[in-house]
Amino acid sequence: MFRKFYVGIAALLLVGVLSGCDHIERWGRVDGIERVMMHSRSHFTLFIGSSDSAELKMLEVFPQVPREVVIFRDVPASEKMWAEIGYVTGEYPRGLKLHIHSAADIHGGDWQSGKQSGRTNVLE
Repeated sequence: MFRKFYVGIAALLLVGVLSGCDHIERWGRVDGIERVMMHSRSHFTLFIGSSDSAELKMLEVFPQVPREVVIFRDVPASEKMWAEIGYVTGEYPRGLKLHIHSAADIHGGDWQSGKQSGRTNVLE
């Protein structure tokens, strides 16, 4: 009798977790990207410029699901690159859509994982 009860509770919990945690709630747009550094499949640094200042601001993005990183080569050379960042809850990014001029706009970045470190090299 208790076994059926526990199986039923486990099934309800599993359905609740799978149905409520996977969708992206909102997308935020980032304009004015001048450089993109790719440290790993799930770690990017975007350098963002503005017309008001000579300063470049850095925005680090850690998408939680690397398969939800999509890169588009659809920005004309006369325009600045831009990105869309998908958020699930709060400020934790889940997805990233980069809109760039060409693959040459993605530069390798340094990474560190525990005691190991290195640099991501761009393959051409």
